Amino acid sequence: MNRVERYLIPMLVGFAPPLFALMTWSPNGPSPTGLAFRASAPPVLFAELVTIVIAFKEGMAGSWARLRPPAPALIALALLILLAIGAATFVAPSRAESLVRTGIWIMLLLFGFSATFLAGRMFKTMDIVWGWLAGSVAFGLVIIAFVVIIWGQPFDWTGGLPASQHIRHLGYYWAAIAAMAFGAMAVAKDRRRYGAAFGVAFFALALSLWTGSRGPILAVAAATIVGLAVLPSMRATRAWAGAASSLVLAIGTVALLPSPANNMGLARTVAATTQHEVSTGRVTIWKRTVAAIEARPVFGWGEGQFRWVAPFYSMQQPHELIVQILLAWGTIGLLLLIVCGFYFVRRAIPATRADESALAAPFMGMTAIFLFALYDGALYHILPVSIFAGCAGLVASGWIQDSPRQR
Repeated sequence: MNRVERYLIPMLVGFAPPLFALMTWSPNGPSPTGLAFRASAPPVLFAELVTIVIAFKEGMAGSWARLRPPAPALIALALLILLAIGAATFVAPSRAESLVRTGIWIMLLLFGFSATFLAGRMFKTMDIVWGWLAGSVAFGLVIIAFVVIIWGQPFDWTGGLPASQHIRHLGYYWAAIAAMAFGAMAVAKDRRRYGAAFGVAFFALALSLWTGSRGPILAVAAATIVGLAVLPSMRATRAWAGAASSLVLAIGTVALLPSPANNMGLARTVAATTQHEVSTGRVTIWKRTVAAIEARPVFGWGEGQFRWVAPFYSMQQPHELIVQILLAWGTIGLLLLIVCGFYFVRRAIPATRADESALAAPFMGMTAIFLFALYDGALYHILPVSIFAGCAGLVASGWIQDSPRQR
C-alpha cells in the first residue's frame, strides 16, 4: 500500500471531528438549521461513507467467509435490522425521523464492517487509532480557540459550543479518546509514541473535566479496570502509572483554570458528584421512559422516538443504553442485541489478547463508550457511535485468521 492509500481513511475519520467543530463555529449561538447540522454531524457521516465505498470497491461484499461470523449472531443481526425498519415504518410516531435514524445506524454498522475488512489491507489498525488521537488535538484546539474568543461575552455555554448540542456531549468523545490513549500507552514501542499518547490522554481528560462532566472520568476509569482484568499490556507499570498520572495532572491543571460559567469546571464536576445533582434528572427520565416501554414492551416504538413518547424538556434520549434499546426495539430487540454482543465479546477478548499491539487501543476505546452508555447517551449521538463502531470493527479484524499481519 502506498502512503496516500494508507493514511487516507485514518485522516478522513480522525479529522472529521475538528472539521465538524469548525463547521459549527457560531459565536452567536446555533440557528435551527445549525442545530440540525449538529445533530446529523455531516463530516463524520461523510468520512464513514467514503470508508464504506472504498471497502465495497475492495471486495468487502465477498469477504464474509473470511470473517466467519457465527450463524446465531448473523441471524440475530438480520432480524434486528428487520425489526428496526419495521418499527420505524409502521409504529414510530415520527416515521420520517425514525427511518432517518435507522438508516444512520445501519450506515454506522457498515462503517464498522468496513473497518474490519480494510484493517491490514489499506491501513494498519494503529493508523486509524493515531488518526483519532491526532484529530482530537485539533478538535480540542478549535474548542479552546472558540472559548478564548467569546470569553466574557453573553453566551449559552450549555448548548452553544461547536460540534455539540449540549456541553456534556463533548465528554462522550473525550472518554473514547482518553481510553484509546491509555491503550496506545500500554503498547507503545518507543518513548516518542508513549509521550504522544500520554499527552493526548492528559489533554482529553483535562477538557472533559473543564466542561464540568464527571461521566468521562467514570467511563475511562471503568474501562481501565476492564483493561487491567483482560489485557496483560495494561498491567505493565508504564501503562497504569501513565494513565493515573495523566488523570492527576489533568485534575491539577483544571483546578487552576478559570471557567466561564457556573456549570463548567472542576467545581461543577465535584458538586454534581457529591451534592443534590447526583442523578441530574435521570430518575425522572427513566420513569417516563419505562412508562412508554410498558405501552409497547415487545417491539418498541422505533429508533429516535424518545421526545415523542416520553418527552422531558429538550432531551432526545433516555440517558441509559438498556432503556434506550427497550424503548426503540422492545424486549425482542434487546434479546437480539444480547445474542450479537455475546458472540462478539466471546471472540473479541481472545483476539485482542493475541494481538495487543494492534487491538488494545481500539478495545479500550470501545469499552469506554459502552460503559459510558450504561448511564448516559454515549451510544445515541453520531460522533461517539461512529468511534464505537470503528473501534469494534478494528477489534473484529483480529478474527480474520488469514488476513495479512500488517495491523
